[in-house]
Amino acid sequence: MPAEVSPTTTSTASVKPIDNRNPQPPSSTARQSAPSDRRSSAGALVSTTALFLWSAYLVLLIALPEADLLRKESTTPVAVLAGAWLTALIAWTLTARVRPASSAARSLTHFLPWINAAGAWFIIWQLTTSKLGLLTPPYFAAPEVLIASFLGDWRLLLSCLGASALLFIIGYTAGSVLGFFTGLLMGWSRRADYWLHPLLQTIGPVPAASLLPLALLLLPTTYTSAAFIVGFGAWFPMATMTRAGHTLRAPRLHRHGPHTGSR
Repeated sequence: MPAEVSPTTTSTASVKPIDNRNPQPPSSTARQSAPSDRRSSAGALVSTTALFLWSAYLVLLIALPEADLLRKESTTPVAVLAGAWLTALIAWTLTARVRPASSAARSLTHFLPWINAAGAWFIIWQLTTSKLGLLTPPYFAAPEVLIASFLGDWRLLLSCLGASALLFIIGYTAGSVLGFFTGLLMGWSRRADYWLHPLLQTIGPVPAASLLPLALLLLPTTYTSAAFIVGFGAWFPMATMTRAGHTLRAPRLHRHGPHTGSR
């Protein structure tokens, strides 16, 4: 006897009509891409602002006339430097837009606020000094005046820089070595700490510049006075930190000493 085949019926209740009035929420991929699109558009705006600021600085440097000041210098070196920097910035921006995942793009995103601030600062500096004459020398100098001074007196500036560096090295080295041994002695000996720690707390916080008249009075030359001021500024923090480090480390070393064979 053939088996009866029941007809397949489709339930109309299981089929839900599509309501076009209630659209489906966006997928997670779309939600993630929206902030990245906003960040990329904001980065493009900031980079465009940087290019505009430095282009405007180059234009006003070349196009605007100079004010009637006591000292004027040629703006050609500044224009050459600004043009070279603008060319490098354009290449940097194009590289970042072509390859947004590169290190150049990340570094440009990191430094763009400073690049914009520097562009605005140079525009204000150039306008207020050499173009409009609102800030006059010798207290305020235009960028081209500074460059001319550096180019004209570079030997004197280099010798002064070398002498100052040598003075700093001598004073800092002497003060650091003396401060290290002072802090080591205070951390090692309780008797030395008893006598030296109050002295360190008393004269250590005194600003080094306030001791300049006393150093000039007691020491034979101005060079040794300057070295003493630098050394005093390095002695106090070195002595304080060395004493603190030895004081914190010593009990722990004493506890672990017998386990490692030390006596």
